[in-house]
This record gives sequence, structure tokens and C-alpha cells, in this order.
Amino acid sequence: MEDRPIYFKTTEDAADFEEGFAQSYVVLSEDGTQLIDAPSDIDARIEPYRLLEGGAWPAPRANELLIEQRMADEYKLEVGDTLYMRILSPSRDPERNGENGTVEAWKISGIVFDPYGFESKVSIYTRFDDGCI
Repeated sequence: MEDRPIYFKTTEDAADFEEGFAQSYVVLSEDGTQLIDAPSDIDARIEPYRLLEGGAWPAPRANELLIEQRMADEYKLEVGDTLYMRILSPSRDPERNGENGTVEAWKISGIVFDPYGFESKVSIYTRFDDGCI
């Protein structure tokens, strides 16, 4: 996994974007302590993200994301709030026909604790297949 720069606003009409980092999480084993298909086929014992608030992990292709608890505190965000993401890759929204640089609404579906986060006050997490933001 790597931190990728992202740009977000907490309100649609905000003039400027905040800078942050996105990580796309990978599938964990059923007990939640190992990466499936870890590099070099070795066990990778990890402390997984913990979902602290919210009913479920983001649904596929639903423009849902997770935020780190310290980001939630910093920006006073809650589950159900919306972040307005500047999409730097081609938009997957069919109405936007692959346009670059769009601003799209993403719902916060959960708040997590990331034991390994370095920029936790600006950390966003998506499903691996939604990692284009």
C-alpha cells in the first residue's frame, strides 16, 4: 500500500481544497490479521484497521470511503457526512464521460483507527477497486 495525494473539501461551496492522502485497503484473512496473497507468499502479521463507527465497510462502486478518527476530529466529520473529492483520474461516472479533474461527492461510511497512519489528520481509505480518487 502507498499513500497517494488527494484533494478534498468538506463543503461543496468551499473555495479551496485541502490536501490529504488516500490508501486503498486490501483484503484481509477471515481473522483480520493477515494480508491475503501477501508479497513473496509470506505471512504478513499486521494490526488491521479497526472500524470504530459506521455500520459497514464501503460498498463497491458506491462512492463511499472511510476516514481516520483523527481526521474526523480535526474536521468535525461524522459517519454520513460528505467529502467533495477532486478526481484526478478519469471519472467513472457515465454522465461525465471519463472527464478528468471533476469534483465528486463521496459519503463517509465509517471512521477507522489506523495503527500505522503517518498523516492521520488527513487520511482517507477506499476499497482497492475504488482507489482512483
